[in-house]
Amino acid sequence: MIKNRNILILAVVLVVLLGISWVQKADHKRSTSGSATVKVVEGTITADQLDRITLGRGQDEEAVVLVSTPTGWVVASHWDTPAALPRIESLLRNLGDLSGEFRSDNAAVLADYGLSEEDAVMVRAYSKEGDLALAVDIGGQPERFPGNFVKRPGSSAVYLSQVNLLSQLGLYDGPAVPGGKHFLELQAVKEDRLAVDRIILNDGGQVLELAKEFAEEKPVPGQENAAVEAAEPEVADVPGEPAGLDRTTWEWKLT
Repeated sequence: MIKNRNILILAVVLVVLLGISWVQKADHKRSTSGSATVKVVEGTITADQLDRITLGRGQDEEAVVLVSTPTGWVVASHWDTPAALPRIESLLRNLGDLSGEFRSDNAAVLADYGLSEEDAVMVRAYSKEGDLALAVDIGGQPERFPGNFVKRPGSSAVYLSQVNLLSQLGLYDGPAVPGGKHFLELQAVKEDRLAVDRIILNDGGQVLELAKEFAEEKPVPGQENAAVEAAEPEVADVPGEPAGLDRTTWEWKLT
């Protein structure tokens, strides 16, 4: 009788343990399962549709503020310095229709993905009407895989993007407070190289001058005597320059 009672007790304990194990597995499955791929950002947005973009982290929600003005984009957080439009367009292009593979929806482990309130890098974009047009939180990068962990603001669902979004913000060593330097327009001069014939370098103590030496035009086969037979004399492309020079081929000479 005692033996049967012990067996019954063991059976009850076994059932309880199996029940606990099943509940734990079900809870783990709910926390780590979901659609294979989900769109974290719906649709694409271009720079000309936006009024401003803010980048931040933790308490510094507007570490970088990019604003569209009638004369172009500026980094408002850095004394309204002109912004590099290609970098803004690249950021928006990579965020457009951003999708990711599901990783977790457990708020307790957000810090493990670099997506806690203190760690996540926040990107917010606002339309011309002042409405929030795009919002995403960016976390760390997994080992041996490209991309970043991302989530929607206010959500605990974590996804792994296929794009390294932090590099689009000039952050190459993991999540950090974004800096405006990455978005500054650093181009001081833009000239057509075909239109430049001379370069003068003056370091204060010495002046160096470089000038193009153009090659002579090669006659087209079968038309070697065309210039001689022509009634009108050949006119130079540039006043004061000998005729018959090929302005697409040159060498730089130190004069």
